[in-house]
Amino acid sequence: MSEVDEIKNKIDIVEFISGYLKLKKSGRNFIANCPFHKEDTPSFVVSPEKQIWHCFGCQKGGDIFSFLMEYEHIDFAEALKQLANKAGVELQQIDPKKNKEKNELIEINEYASKLWQYILESKIGKDASQYLKKRGIKKTIMQDFEIGFSPDSWDLLSKKLIKKNFSQQNLQKSGLVYLKNNNQFLDRFRSRIMFPIRDTSGRLVGFSGRIFENQKLKTVDSAKTGKYINSPDTPIFNKSRVLYALDKAKRTIVEKDKIVIVEGQFDVIMAHQFGFKNTVAVSGSALTEEHLDLIKRFTQNIVFAFDPDSAGQNAARRSIDLAHLRDFSVELMILPENKDPADLFLDNPKQFKKILEKSLPAIEFYFISTKNKYQIGKKEISAQDKKQIAKELLIEIKKIVNPVLRSEYVKKLSQMINIDEKYLLEALEKSEEKILQQEIKNVQKDELNQRELLEKKILGIYFAFPETRIKISKEIKSSYFENFFNKEIADIIEKLYNKKADKNDIKKSLSEDLKKLIEQLSLAAEQEYKNIENFELEQEIEILLYSLKGREKEKIKKDFAQKISQAEKLGDKKELKKLLKKLSKQIQE
Repeated sequence: MSEVDEIKNKIDIVEFISGYLKLKKSGRNFIANCPFHKEDTPSFVVSPEKQIWHCFGCQKGGDIFSFLMEYEHIDFAEALKQLANKAGVELQQIDPKKNKEKNELIEINEYASKLWQYILESKIGKDASQYLKKRGIKKTIMQDFEIGFSPDSWDLLSKKLIKKNFSQQNLQKSGLVYLKNNNQFLDRFRSRIMFPIRDTSGRLVGFSGRIFENQKLKTVDSAKTGKYINSPDTPIFNKSRVLYALDKAKRTIVEKDKIVIVEGQFDVIMAHQFGFKNTVAVSGSALTEEHLDLIKRFTQNIVFAFDPDSAGQNAARRSIDLAHLRDFSVELMILPENKDPADLFLDNPKQFKKILEKSLPAIEFYFISTKNKYQIGKKEISAQDKKQIAKELLIEIKKIVNPVLRSEYVKKLSQMINIDEKYLLEALEKSEEKILQQEIKNVQKDELNQRELLEKKILGIYFAFPETRIKISKEIKSSYFENFFNKEIADIIEKLYNKKADKNDIKKSLSEDLKKLIEQLSLAAEQEYKNIENFELEQEIEILLYSLKGREKEKIKKDFAQKISQAEKLGDKKELKKLLKKLSKQIQE
């Protein structure tokens, strides 16, 4: 019996779907209103005899796997994992040790979350609780979003986690604690309002913590720490692949066929409190391709509600460009100056709704921001400025697929800078390939910069702090590096560690460019980490190495993703199982 058949035998379809829909007995079958399209008369039928479901309205149907995939907007591999876990079936291609590790990491997060929620309700959390109320957050919403408070203590959570007998290795991997030189565990999150982050399946995978300065703090120097810090990348958490509150928002996103993306946790929580439950936020990173792949399961329509400051607008531009290249329909909310969404809800909840209803297509946003940038209408525009304005806006106009709309915006640009349309159309056609290629480069630049920054930090620490070299040498491989020069340096480190090269010979053969680069990397690392304690530097190395390896693992996964998707479409279960097993083996290697 295959694993899929074993799962089907162990899970009754009526009982399973009853967890999602209210089923009514009708003869030998059960009926309900279809969750996949709007209807007044039930046309969704579940057959306990055949263990299948079918909707006579939208013509969708299948078994428990297809229902879960359709309802939760997940792929077959994820559905297989979830149903296997529910049925108690051990999948051959999943390493039981890794599965056990992930389950314990989730348990650690759940325990920490409950402890912090309890502290928020206690005397210790009174000031933090009052602060949340002043921000307009109701107690029921605090509880719904499981908001907590980590007290101003070095090791309160650490001690409690140790008493619960979680493995020390997993405590470190959770990112909630540090291990100091004397083998003492210390808490990562101290004097912070805590926001749990769950994945689309509702598993608690990480946290975001906001500094709370209600008194002189013993354990936190607020001048040297960020307002927000997030869990580091762990075996269950990657901020580039998780959206805050998507687990709560996904059903409303599907119903409205639209997602609203904001910048912070407070923005999301206030939006949900006032009924805008299709709102999510990125978790301490720019919007990524992985985020968009996740969103595409639920909708093709995005509304960005980023802060009106320059940082917010720059983030909006990058996100819009990335979404356009992934074929999303994109709109932007134009927020009042010095007001973020949370402020709007606190001042006047109706204002958010009005602004949302007046959201502009992204191209309109570009016209408005360009007009403000060059002060069009307020001063005379030079020929050089007109050339630059045309260049900037033609890049955006080129992305419009509909020829009528494209023509309208060319006309609008013509009127804005008083240049004949025919010249703009000529420029548009001549620069088509050049503009497109440049835009793709611009969109990919952020991701590449993140990757290069990660590579440079690891190499910089290696040269700036000699005591870290053995640890780093053991872990890195030149194949993990993408930047050409970084790869060369990593190759030297790898060869030295494996004693395949003589240190003096390599030093002589280094080019002047590589010598300069090594000096720059070392100096940058010295500056960045000069005030850090040894145990914190060790933790930083762990996080950087884990992230670098994680990115390499993601590359492997992406290579398999297309093949797996194709096998699913063709219904080739044998090939699918083979691919999943091969993928698991390659990741382990």
